[in-house]
Amino acid sequence: MTYFFGGPPHLYKYLAMPRAGDSAGEAKVRDILIAHNFFLSDPQSLGDPYECPPGADPALRVFCLAKRSDSVLMWSRYAEHHTGFALRFVTKDPLIAEATPVEYATSRRMADPRARGAPDKRKALLLKSRDWKYEEEYRIVRPAASDPMLPFNPAALTSVIFGIAMPEADKARVRGWCAEGGLNVKFYQASDDRSSFSVGMTEAG
Repeated sequence: MTYFFGGPPHLYKYLAMPRAGDSAGEAKVRDILIAHNFFLSDPQSLGDPYECPPGADPALRVFCLAKRSDSVLMWSRYAEHHTGFALRFVTKDPLIAEATPVEYATSRRMADPRARGAPDKRKALLLKSRDWKYEEEYRIVRPAASDPMLPFNPAALTSVIFGIAMPEADKARVRGWCAEGGLNVKFYQASDDRSSFSVGMTEAG
């Protein structure tokens, strides 16, 4: 099912750059850029005890995306203080179009029990505290499986955005992984807009 009629044209995935010796972190990035797989996370592993409220289905897994590529807080939190990078996906792709916006609320409202048929078990994973509203998060929710990898169409990944403080050596590594994965992407450089708190973008060639 497509949820993006009239929605944002792109969604973004912020990533930290794996450091030397971080084999798990490097495998995560290589899985996306080379093998073209998303890793579906167990909500209990996301670091927020409120991710799995009462009523959440433990047999579901999530892949998280964001609406904006210019969020100072997102760059700091998920791209390791602007030293990482972000990936841009087009929402016209059928899989990316599955992503559903997270609702931010002050109470843990669940699926309406008066609704016809079985309640939507995904709803608990699409509801977060208003404290997280700055993320403007979207989630792909899928049943848990023995293989947590979810293949995606590489054509859905159109751009890579380097963080403001990303070292040149790390940019070269990311370019190399994109080439190894046969990705047809554009590269952009995030920049510090000195006149405001905005994150600018310029094509990096």
